[in-house]
Amino acid sequence: MGLRLPPHRGIAPPTRPHLRPTFANLTEHETTQILTTNAAEVYGFDLEALAPLAEQHCPTKAEMAAPIDYAKIPERAKGRPGMNPLNQIQPAA
Repeated sequence: MGLRLPPHRGIAPPTRPHLRPTFANLTEHETTQILTTNAAEVYGFDLEALAPLAEQHCPTKAEMAAPIDYAKIPERAKGRPGMNPLNQIQPAA
């Protein structure tokens, strides 16, 4: 019997809209630990060597700290794993 993986239901391509509601309420230190430092320690990544790639491809700390209005999240991203409705700014009823 082979390995059965669930169908692709990841957060790509709209990764940034998923990250912002998740990390907007955390401190910069907590966000850096979760997204950078912990993985570097576990897997032995050289953060100095990876810095140019991070600058080119990764969201900035300021971007992650800014809450996102739910209305600005692309429709194809809503309801996917990684979205935390408790952290999303909902329009007033």
